[in-house]
Amino acid sequence: MAEQDNEQAGEALLQNARRTLREQPRRAIAGLCVVLLLGLLTAALASSLQRVSADDVCADAVAGAVKPMALSGSYAVDGGEERPYAARQALDAKGIGVEAVTVRGTLENDVAAGELVNMRLSSTACTVRVNGETVFSFDGIGDSEPAGEPLLGWIGFRSPGISTRDEVEIALSSAASYSVLGDYVIVLDSLCTGEPDALFVASVASHLPMFVSGILVLIAGLILLLIASVGYLIGVPKETGGLRFAFYVLIGGVWIFFCFDYITLLIPFPAFTTTVSLLAQDVLALLQLSFIASRATGYPRRLATLLLAALSLMLGVCIVLRLAGVASLYEANVVIIPLFVIGVFFAALALAVEARESRDRMAVDATLVVIPCTIGSVVEGLSFLFGGVTTGLWLCAGILCAVVVRFVALFSYARSQIVQAERAHRMEAELLQSRIAVMLSQIQLHFLFNALNTIEYLCEEDPPVAARATNDFARYLRGNMDSLMGSQMVSFRNELEHLAHYVAIEQLRYPSIKVEYDVRADDFLVPSLSVQPLVENAIKHGASRRAGEGVVKVSSWREGRSFVVRVTDNGPGFDERSIARFKEGVDVGIPDNRPPGEAPARNHVGLANVAARVAATCGGTMRVENEAGGGASVTMTVPCEEEGGSR
Repeated sequence: MAEQDNEQAGEALLQNARRTLREQPRRAIAGLCVVLLLGLLTAALASSLQRVSADDVCADAVAGAVKPMALSGSYAVDGGEERPYAARQALDAKGIGVEAVTVRGTLENDVAAGELVNMRLSSTACTVRVNGETVFSFDGIGDSEPAGEPLLGWIGFRSPGISTRDEVEIALSSAASYSVLGDYVIVLDSLCTGEPDALFVASVASHLPMFVSGILVLIAGLILLLIASVGYLIGVPKETGGLRFAFYVLIGGVWIFFCFDYITLLIPFPAFTTTVSLLAQDVLALLQLSFIASRATGYPRRLATLLLAALSLMLGVCIVLRLAGVASLYEANVVIIPLFVIGVFFAALALAVEARESRDRMAVDATLVVIPCTIGSVVEGLSFLFGGVTTGLWLCAGILCAVVVRFVALFSYARSQIVQAERAHRMEAELLQSRIAVMLSQIQLHFLFNALNTIEYLCEEDPPVAARATNDFARYLRGNMDSLMGSQMVSFRNELEHLAHYVAIEQLRYPSIKVEYDVRADDFLVPSLSVQPLVENAIKHGASRRAGEGVVKVSSWREGRSFVVRVTDNGPGFDERSIARFKEGVDVGIPDNRPPGEAPARNHVGLANVAARVAATCGGTMRVENEAGGGASVTMTVPCEEEGGSR
C-alpha cells in the first residue's frame, strides 16, 4: 500500500513537472538552474569535508600573535637560474603561464616545534622541505572530486622546529591549467606563524575595507530586496527589474564577503567557499544582464536577452560538467569570465546609448546604476585573468555607487508619489467641494425663488409667520454656507437641525405635507448636505403628488458596524426605469404626474449625485426602492464612525 502511494505521488510530481515545462518554460528552466546550483554547492561541501579537514584551515581558539616568516635566499622560476630573494620582494618573471616557483633560504627567526605555520594558497601546490626533508606537502586541490576545485584560502601545518641555521625550501607549482605569477606571490607574502583565531583577526584587520564593504552590500541588498518585493507585489511600475537588481546586490555582497584572505578561517570548508565565490562571480553577470533587459527597450533589450540566454546556457553546461567530474568550475571560469565581461560591457553600452538618445527617465536611472557595476566587473575580470586574483574593491565600489543611485531614485520616486497623492487628494477634495457648490446652486435656482415669493406674500398676509419663515430661511442659508466652507463630514444632529429649517419653509408651500421623525441614533457623522436632498426628493416627487395628506418619514438607527438613515414617503413611488438608472449612476426623480410647468426631475438635486458623494466621502452606500404598501424609500448606510471619531 505504501509503495502504491509512493508511485502515485511520484507520478503526480512528474505530471506537474511536465505541465510546468509545457505551460511555463521560463519557470521550469529557472527551477532546473536552481537545482543544479544547489546540487553543485552540496557536492562541493561534501567533498571538502573529505579532502581538507577543518583542522587544516581553521582550529579552535588559541591565543597568540601572528608573526610573519621572513625567508631570504634565492628563487628560481620554472627551473631556471636562481636569483637573489629577500622576503616579500617582487619576482622577476612573466605574468601569465608560470608553472613553478622555488624559493630556498633561511628564516630570520626560529619557528618552535608545534607552532602553526600558515600560508594562503591560490590554486597552487606546495611542498616545504627543511634541510632536504619534506615536512609538508599539499597538491593544491581542495576536494576529492575528479574535477576538484583548487584550494583558494589558508592552510597550515605544525612546525617540526625550524632554526635560523636550517635551509628551508618552498616549492610551489600550479594546481590548475591556468597560472599566473600573482598566485605564487600570494603564497610567499602570506607566510606566517600563529593560531587561526589570531590569524583571522589579523586577516580581517588587514582587509577591513573588504570585510565591512561585504557586510554593507549584503545589508543594502536585503533592504532593496524588501523594497522591491513590496513594490512588485503591489504592482509599482518603477520596480520593473527592482527584484533583479536587489538579487544582484545580494550576490555581490556574498562575493565580496567571501574574500579568500579570511573566509576559510571563518568557514573551514575551502571547496565550498571556492564554489560559492566562483558561482557568485558568474551569476552576477547574469543578473546584471537580466536587469538591463528589464529596463531597456528595442535593440538593447534584444541584445541583453540574447546574451543572457547564451551565457546562462554556457554556465549551465559548466555546472553539469563540474558535477560529472569533467572540468572544475575554476578551469571553466578562465574561459567564460572573458565572455561574461564582454557581454556585460556591450549590453551596458547599448543601454547607455539608448538612454542618451531617448532621454527616458527609467533608462537613464538604469544606466546610472549599470555603469559603475560594469566598470567594476571589467576591472575585476581583467584582474582575475592577468593577476590570478580579484581585489574585490573595484566591484564593491561599483555596487555601492549603484546602490546609492538606486536609493536616490527610489527616494525621488517615493517623494513624487507622495506629491501626486497629495495633489490627487487635494483635487478630489476640490472636486467634491465643487459638486457641493453645484448642488447648492441647483437648490438656490428653484428653492430661493419660491421661498422669497412665499415670504413676500406672508409679509402682507401674516407678518408673524413671515418673521418665523425669514428666520428659518436665514438659518437654512447659513447652514448651506457652513457646509460648503466646513468639513465634509458633519454630525447627524446638525444635519437634522438644518433639515428642520428646510422643512419649515417647504411646509409653507405644501401645508398638507407632514414630516415625521423616528430618530433612534444621532451621535454619528454623515456627509454634509446628504439628508436634506433625500427629503427634498421625497417631498417634491413623492408626498406632494399624493391626493390628500402626504407623509415623509425620516428614520435613523444603528445596525452592526454601520448607521442607517432612511427617508420614506407615501407618494407614487419610483418606476422600474428610474431605479435601474439610479443603479447605473444616473440622477433620477419621479417623472410621473408632474404638474404643468414644473422643471424636469433631472434639474433637481439627483439621488445618484448624493450617492456618489456619500461613497466618495465616507465609503457609504445608498439604495432606492418602492415600499410594499405604496410609496418609496431611500436608504443611506454610513460606516460606524461616531462624533468622537471612534470606529
